[in-house]
This record gives sequence, C-alpha cells and structure tokens, in this order.
Amino acid sequence: MEKQINDLDKDPSNWKYGMFYVNKADKRIMVPKKHYGWGMTFNFGNPKSFLYLALIVIAITIFIGFTYFI
Repeated sequence: MEKQINDLDKDPSNWKYGMFYVNKADKRIMVPKKHYGWGMTFNFGNPKSFLYLALIVIAITIFIGFTYFI
C-alpha cells in the first residue's frame, strides 16, 4: 500500500543523522520537524529546498552587511 504524503515524514529512514529530512518521493519543500510543534524543516530531497535555503542565507548576509556598514 502506498504511503500517504503526510506519513512520509514519520518514517525514520527519511531522517538522516536524526535531523535532516531527505525524501525525493515527497514533493513538499518544507515538512514538520521530527518532534511536532517545534517548527518546520527543509526536505533536502527536493532540489527547490536548496534554492530557498540559499535565498535565506543571502538575505541574512545582505541584512548583516548593511547593518554593519551603516
């Protein structure tokens, strides 16, 4: 029987080192963290998640750069 998309993040084999979610079959970019109620994490099996993570890092770097030089 095929797993429901909401059950994919509950499978321990999809969690690398206990904290990184990697599942190419799951098309979601963000998934609930392993311990519910603690937020969301990226699905590193989806290539778009790397783009979003890079954009966040760039935005933080630009913000820190502007506040440092002003």
